[in-house]
Amino acid sequence: MTQEDRELSLSPEDYSLLTDLYQLTMAACYIGEEIDQRQANFEIFVRRLPVGFGYLIAMGLAQALDYLEKFRFSPAQIKALQSTGIFANVPD
Repeated sequence: MTQEDRELSLSPEDYSLLTDLYQLTMAACYIGEEIDQRQANFEIFVRRLPVGFGYLIAMGLAQALDYLEKFRFSPAQIKALQSTGIFANVPD
């Protein structure tokens, strides 16, 4: 494995970087508006059901909650996100 491959590899600790950029910019807005400590509700949805199905059964809630409870950015990840300039106005 080359150095470049190692730099591009993701471990479970890096999964937070797979988050949609829109969600990160919204989180930055919450911080900027000082509402980041308020309770919030979010949804998980599916755009369309499989062909021929009138319902959907979702499984893996325990794994999803475990993922969210462990969701963090390392100092290096925060520095990389800040270097984009998108989050320049977000306090540390």
